[in-house]
Amino acid sequence: MIIGIDPGLQGAVAILSDADLVPVHDMPTKKVGKKKKIDGSALRELIKDADHVCLEDVVSRPGQGIVSAFTFGEGFGLIKGVCESLGIPYLLVRPSEWQKLYGLNTGTKDKSKKKKEIANKCLSFYPKANLYGPKGGLKDGRSDAIMIARYALN
Repeated sequence: MIIGIDPGLQGAVAILSDADLVPVHDMPTKKVGKKKKIDGSALRELIKDADHVCLEDVVSRPGQGIVSAFTFGEGFGLIKGVCESLGIPYLLVRPSEWQKLYGLNTGTKDKSKKKKEIANKCLSFYPKANLYGPKGGLKDGRSDAIMIARYALN
């Protein structure tokens, strides 16, 4: 079983078994005080049977606030810590690296266009993948997580 993770509170966890998509889950979260954080215990349950995890290696973005950058880094570290505690080997992959493998336009500045392109590529491999939320909007963390897991197969 290969797990692909798009980190962050809006991220997702995708599970591939023998190259077939099993489920994709939104990143498990919980409330800690007034803040939403990644739920390490729930994440542990999702990935505990994995043979390997492929985690998107991301950094803070220009213009990102200090608090959000810290929160993101905290969640990224928690994900790596869960993998370490379970003894699951993990690969860190830069977004440009996995996107390049699939011929995705990594140079575009239009985030919405880029996310739709990733979702369409994902659906070309996994037509039944559930990439949309209950109101019909694209949950881009899902398509990213699936493609990250697929990258690990290559």
